[in-house]
Amino acid sequence: MRPFSRIRRPSLRSQRGGILIEVMFAALALAAVSTAVFSGVEGAVKTATKNRVRSIAATLAEQDQERMRSFKATALSNFRETRTVTVGGVPYTVTSSTQWLRDSSGTISCTNDSSAASYLKLVSTVTPVDGRTGSPVTSTSLLTPPNGAFAPGQGTLAVLVTDRAGNPRPGLTVNLTGPSTALSDTTNEAGCAVFPMVPAATHTVTVAATGLVDRSGSSNISDSVDVVDGATTLDTIELEVPSTINVSFATKVLSADPVPAAARAASVANPNLPSPGRKSTTLSSWPASSNTISFATLYPFTGGYGTFAGDCAANDPTTYDANYYTANAGLVAVTPGGTFNVTVRVPAVNLAVKNSSGVLLQNARVFVTPLDSGCGSTYPTQLTNASGALPSPGYPFGRYFICADGNNRRAFATVNNFTAAGTATTTLTLSTSGVCA
Repeated sequence: MRPFSRIRRPSLRSQRGGILIEVMFAALALAAVSTAVFSGVEGAVKTATKNRVRSIAATLAEQDQERMRSFKATALSNFRETRTVTVGGVPYTVTSSTQWLRDSSGTISCTNDSSAASYLKLVSTVTPVDGRTGSPVTSTSLLTPPNGAFAPGQGTLAVLVTDRAGNPRPGLTVNLTGPSTALSDTTNEAGCAVFPMVPAATHTVTVAATGLVDRSGSSNISDSVDVVDGATTLDTIELEVPSTINVSFATKVLSADPVPAAARAASVANPNLPSPGRKSTTLSSWPASSNTISFATLYPFTGGYGTFAGDCAANDPTTYDANYYTANAGLVAVTPGGTFNVTVRVPAVNLAVKNSSGVLLQNARVFVTPLDSGCGSTYPTQLTNASGALPSPGYPFGRYFICADGNNRRAFATVNNFTAAGTATTTLTLSTSGVCA
């Protein structure tokens, strides 16, 4: 028979280790429970605080609604106000505004008809300065102006601000000035600013719109509008991010290939521009080789721009060929904010200047003067080259009077420069006594 095995009892150290582990687990469990409890308490406190702040904000919004409803209708027209109200040590921003509506359905009054805006939408928005509500609290209501609010001799002006596609431009400040009138409003989500109860007279509308231009390309946006008695007058203003067109020039001498050229003026044309339907830039001086003329702050019309050298109607190549741009460069499609480069033709005035013996004359003086109305004065004088021709023969489309002189002899001619290929060669034989100028 085998003897019984000795039963070993755990040592005191082992017993202490086990107790220590149990204590640690108990402490961790207690910490977890405590954290959960504290988190729950903290969350409940935060939620209660947030709810209390939102409740105060909602009360302030309702109080602001009652405050505005106590005003006269004339005082509420185009009303905008922002103030700070402190409750329980917490500052709240209270924004008050009004908006004219066509009817109780909430239709924006931005039309042109014989009826007037009949309802005021009152909007009160309250936000704690520290943002503890998460989002602003807004309260709205409608107010019907009492009978007699609209006096005889008054009307409504609705200003609609859009982009080139007709989409509204909200958030822009619109100012109205006129006889005893100085009002300001902000375009709403429909791009509309409404000015009721203004004198039936001529008013000036201006719009503050940084980075935008009107159809004339101006950033100083202003319009003159006649307000009609007892009706709503609509003024629509299109604003867009401007485009830029850089115009360079090339000329083609007889059968040779086009080469870079210079021009002292350039124009961009679109029928929607203010009269005369084009914008022109004329340089005070210009180089003899080539140059570029830039047009910034152009309204990006969907039809683009016809571009050409020169600064008058007669310089426009479509004057001589309505389909000019189908075969030649110069029609530029533009998009808002874009920059576009184009090289246009300055047709060559081809000359052959000879002396009285019929020999091609170098260093003869040539004066070129436009004959068309509004096309500027005489161009800078050129001296003929060894071929008796102009070294820089490119001139804008149009009619020109040419006078050449040398050795106290002169000759002159009238030239029609009507095609992109330039003129046929005009021979000037200096046989008449005298000088051109």
